[in-house]
Amino acid sequence: MESLDKIKILFQNDQFVVVEKPSGLIVHPWSECADKVSLLHLLKEQTGKYIYPVHRLDRPVSGVMIFAFSPEAANFLKDQWNDKNTQKVYIGLCKGVIKEAKYISYPLFNQARTKKQEARTNFWPIVHDDHVTLTLFKISTGRYHQIRRHVGAMGHQLIGDTKYGKGNYNRFYRENYNLHRLFLHCCGLKINLGSGPVEFLSSLPSELIPSIKSIDPKFVINSDVFEFDISSLTEFSKRENLV
Repeated sequence: MESLDKIKILFQNDQFVVVEKPSGLIVHPWSECADKVSLLHLLKEQTGKYIYPVHRLDRPVSGVMIFAFSPEAANFLKDQWNDKNTQKVYIGLCKGVIKEAKYISYPLFNQARTKKQEARTNFWPIVHDDHVTLTLFKISTGRYHQIRRHVGAMGHQLIGDTKYGKGNYNRFYRENYNLHRLFLHCCGLKINLGSGPVEFLSSLPSELIPSIKSIDPKFVINSDVFEFDISSLTEFSKRENLV
């Protein structure tokens, strides 16, 4: 995990703050969690304001997050979060070769495993070698570990995923690329903050870059990630030979 001395702020006004969450940091504490430091705690100290969360990223995931400074602003963000024009964009490194852009859609159990919920993950292969594919994801729903579970069901587990991933791949990247985290990063958020959509981008963290230098040494994240269109995607089926 990166230094916790200061969280990088991408945008701030009287109502909202947009930040880059480092991998390994929880967003907010809960009763079963022993962590004494959370992103909410650090942001409250850094901004001097009370912070209202409207979404979350899992502990090992890094990237763009947005928070509100008041209940009214939080309610506005919640409405925008579920709007069809809001885009949440992720970059992940997946096991195997993904040849085509698709979407995967099937229900996932909630965290308590008491019910199944509809879930859809859209994905586009960016670049690959014979072993892994750098992949862009846009999620239409926000279920528990959604991207990680959906790519696992496809046989394209994320590199560095110690819960759903493949141990031999994880070991290889630890030993050869010093990768000690999940390769999943929220690289973009496009959301209306009151006067139309605003785009926020987050570059790949330094600890992820060595893992992809051999397949695309010049890869950078830019506003093109918002141009990937989900309307023409066809559904992934295990009957298709995509691997």
